[in-house]
Amino acid sequence: MLEELGQIDDDVKLQQGLFYSDLGDVLIDMRDWAGARSAYETSLALAQERSGVRSTAIVKGKLGNLAIKQDDLKEAAKLYQEVLFTFQQLGEPLSEAKTWHQLGVIYGKAQQWEAAEHHYREAARLWESQGDSAGTATTWHQLAIVNQRVGQIEVAKAWYEKTAEVFRQINQPILRSTVLTDLAMLLQSQPHPSSSDLTTAHQYAKAALEIWQTFDPTAAEIWKIYKILVEIAEKQGLASEERIYRQKAKVFYVKIQYGLQKFTPSIRSLILGTVMAVNGDVDALEKLETAMQSAPNSATKLIETQRRILEGERDEATLMGPLDFEDSMIIHAILQGIADPTTLQALLGEDE
Repeated sequence: MLEELGQIDDDVKLQQGLFYSDLGDVLIDMRDWAGARSAYETSLALAQERSGVRSTAIVKGKLGNLAIKQDDLKEAAKLYQEVLFTFQQLGEPLSEAKTWHQLGVIYGKAQQWEAAEHHYREAARLWESQGDSAGTATTWHQLAIVNQRVGQIEVAKAWYEKTAEVFRQINQPILRSTVLTDLAMLLQSQPHPSSSDLTTAHQYAKAALEIWQTFDPTAAEIWKIYKILVEIAEKQGLASEERIYRQKAKVFYVKIQYGLQKFTPSIRSLILGTVMAVNGDVDALEKLETAMQSAPNSATKLIETQRRILEGERDEATLMGPLDFEDSMIIHAILQGIADPTTLQALLGEDE
């Protein structure tokens, strides 16, 4: 429609550039890297034609983001350095802070930890000077991660704690939960964590869990937090707590993964055969018995659980108790199939 206007002046070029920039964003979301690059480059050319210094910097930043996604870190760093120079010249500290942060991301991905920390610190300094608490906390979080990667555990812990406190102050509970989870993992994953570290890690993990249960009781993060609690209880020697947390982790894992799991043909046959055997199919039962008798030793716990199902047990939590996460998925699928056979069609595929 803009092209049909006939007169292509700077105002039209500005609108065209914005549209191509937005088109690039859409293509990024579609993972069409070539299409996104083409759209961004068109937007960049239009910005340069009308001497749009700020627009040029913005589009270069988007090209830099695309380069990060394609793991072309050298190109990404070059583009963001050009963007940084422009925003410094324009006197835009918030835009400058964002660019310093992105350069930190690039050097972090390249495992150039010293450079990453330098750029994150510059970003944090600018965020703070402008009173942007969210930006400050986001960059502090990255500083925590960088220090954790290089083994500066106490420094990392301090950054994590500062970050969590800021997210609490600005009422960002989900972001705070993520940081608390990282803190719990940091403290409990050391080679020889102290009793105090484990107690603190447990407190952080429980606080993170409480947040997720309040906002989204089906979130994927919940099973990850329970998994951390399992590891903490195991190191504390609290067998009963470990057993409870492990079971809850499995239940949430199954709820999240069910319907997304891509079972192999042999597992699909096992699920369907067990359901058919429970429903009285004699041939299916005979085939299932033959398969269970010839199964490898690694499948012993799964087979024992199948037999308990054939004998009439249906309590999912009890049945999944001795199993790992993947075998728990299989048992969940079997129990779902017994309770509602229509679930098998979607889970196992049209060919069944």
